[in-house]
Amino acid sequence: MARTIVISDSHMPRHPRINSPEPLRELMDTCDRFVINGDAAELHQPGLETISRRLIDQLHNQAEALSTELLLLAGNHDPNVSPWRAAAFGSGRILITHGDAFHSTIAPWARDAKIIRQEWERIRDAHGHLSESIEDRFDAVRGGALAEWAQGHTETTYSTFLNLLFRPMAVVRILTYWRAAPRLARRFAESFFPDAQYLVVGHTHRPGINRSAQPVVINTGAFAFPFHPLAVVLEDDAIQVFPLVFENNRWRLAANRMLLNEPVSGASQLAGLWGPHAEANLDRGAMDSTLQMERAASATSSTAIPVDKPRPSQR
Repeated sequence: MARTIVISDSHMPRHPRINSPEPLRELMDTCDRFVINGDAAELHQPGLETISRRLIDQLHNQAEALSTELLLLAGNHDPNVSPWRAAAFGSGRILITHGDAFHSTIAPWARDAKIIRQEWERIRDAHGHLSESIEDRFDAVRGGALAEWAQGHTETTYSTFLNLLFRPMAVVRILTYWRAAPRLARRFAESFFPDAQYLVVGHTHRPGINRSAQPVVINTGAFAFPFHPLAVVLEDDAIQVFPLVFENNRWRLAANRMLLNEPVSGASQLAGLWGPHAEANLDRGAMDSTLQMERAASATSSTAIPVDKPRPSQR
């Protein structure tokens, strides 16, 4: 029996209920593979970079101690944490990606949305391809995220109730994006992963299951403001979704509150990993964890997965 658990947006060490990997220990101990689908830690927030790198190393050590495989997918708050930005399971029917690659501003409510878009477009145009590959897209989103962090804001770039009180237009943009997010997610899947039947994302912090069209879009939410997290469980030939609850300083599955349970042949089998172009991965700068650097080098050489590359989108 193989079991994969997928979460996202832990944003360590921001929230007291997940300010270290320890509250995730029970979850990690109940699976063979543990996936954090972007924004595992605040690796570029001024004042939090050093502790966040330490927490990523601790996360790897905890996974090793539990004999659990750890797969980190990069998000916009940790764009260098991993060479990977998307993973497919179940022969490509299940796609997992953070969700920051769906819009050219990454987060339309961000203070530096214009700067993000300019860098995204600069990188996209530099490729000069008639059609955009998934590697092109991931180059652009990685560059856009790094451009935002290069602004060096000392104040938080993480949305909280208090800072949104002083940015009413940001609230409007967030609500607008929440409405558009499933459509943008499906457009991304249609362009690059047309066989996907389930799209597992995070990024917006709004948990839920959207069935208004295909593929089904599952957002696992976040461990902090404004809602509560979900977890996706891929076990043998099924995809399941559960709320997560916090009890006795541990996060665990609310097993009696299953939100989705549907058959997918080979759901727990990893089918592919995708990231930016190899040259973007090699230009790591300071990769966001010493241990991760070693693992990335190994993964890049031994896990160049996709057998059938996703089709490119037309500009």
